Amino acid sequence: MVVGACVMPVGCGVGDHKLFQIDFHLESIIGVAPPKIVRAAARRLNNKLPSVTAEYNKELETVYIRHKVNSRLIAEDYPLVSKETVKLRVDKIDEETKQFRRRAEKKCRKLKSGRIPFSLEASIWIRWKQVYETLLRY
Repeated sequence: MVVGACVMPVGCGVGDHKLFQIDFHLESIIGVAPPKIVRAAARRLNNKLPSVTAEYNKELETVYIRHKVNSRLIAEDYPLVSKETVKLRVDKIDEETKQFRRRAEKKCRKLKSGRIPFSLEASIWIRWKQVYETLLRY
């Protein structure tokens, strides 16, 4: 539902275009209950490390071959099956591939933290070591 509208004069703003401003009710665009914004879950994959990316691709390709994902998708391109059946089958394959990708992420990157318990003295020495290593690099 449009609440208000306005046409700004030429030259108002950047350039020589006319600006149309339309005011809508929020409910008319996204409904009475707007969707809740949720932060995405953290992923383990870090593409900045070439070895991690190579390991991920290798693991994912192995799983795809083992589960014959490509041949199953090609088989779904058969014209005699109804669109609804094809959609359900492709959605099932898509859910499986999501699980395969998460599994490959977990296998290619091991997170190591908490090897030593926290202590103030240890953290100071670790920081000094990091600073020293940084100085040696330059």
